[in-house]
Amino acid sequence: DEKKYLIDETQYLAADVRTNGEYSWQLSENEYYVLGDNREFSLDSRSFGPVDKNLIIGKAWVRGWPFNRVGVFGAVNYNI
Repeated sequence: DEKKYLIDETQYLAADVRTNGEYSWQLSENEYYVLGDNREFSLDSRSFGPVDKNLIIGKAWVRGWPFNRVGVFGAVNYNI
């Protein structure tokens, strides 16, 4: 049974920011599709594909830029 998810970035990206790259991936168990926070210039899964879980060594827990959005992240709700 194949599940498909759509990344909805409208909550945090301006409408004029382009998210270029591969738009369809088949992820295996323990694979993640990672995206950089500077969408137009980040080197991320759009360039190199999914990342295996055992290669992920941490998580973001604080934002320092832009200054008007500095803060600590709480628990993540993936709405899955």
